Amino acid sequence: NMLLNFDEYNNECLTDTVVKGLPAFFLYYDPKFNPQDHLLTLDYPTILTLGKKVGIDAIELYLKYIYLEQKFMGEFSRDKIILLFEKYHFDYEILIINLCELVLKGVIGCLITQKDVYQLEINEEDLDVIYQFSKNYTRIEQEEKISKMILLMVEQIFNGDKDLSEYLLGYVKNFVSELLNGASNKTLDNVFSCILVNKK
Repeated sequence: NMLLNFDEYNNECLTDTVVKGLPAFFLYYDPKFNPQDHLLTLDYPTILTLGKKVGIDAIELYLKYIYLEQKFMGEFSRDKIILLFEKYHFDYEILIINLCELVLKGVIGCLITQKDVYQLEINEEDLDVIYQFSKNYTRIEQEEKISKMILLMVEQIFNGDKDLSEYLLGYVKNFVSELLNGASNKTLDNVFSCILVNKK
């Protein structure tokens, strides 16, 4: 059912893992003699890890994560998302990266600067706002504030989908680390290069 409207956004790793790999898994999975073997390397990374799950349990959780990513990214303009990926890296199609994180980073940048999240754009003046945000709050405070922003966004756009909230919140700690590093080294333009416009 998910594959009926699945969008791989031209990324080879996502295509190979989900579109090609997962259907093949169900052809060869042996629940009787090798239930612990999920056959696939699941190369496309997800925001949350699978932990110690194996076999069909791992595949079920992985499918859930992929479904949540598709639901989240599907809310935004495909053209804007593709542009975001291309600005991140001209060869994003062959990179082994989590696409959802890039879109979520763009959304968080808009949330911090109080921009329309659907635009997925900020400018150089907005970087000053983000810099002040990072400097004015501790790591824990930043994590708490960004988590609340994400929860409110999910409430408003996705009717408070708890599974989606939990999944997206898994990115917050990594994002804040990147934010702190960018602020301390004055490289926030690189952190938000995928949504930054009018860069001199």
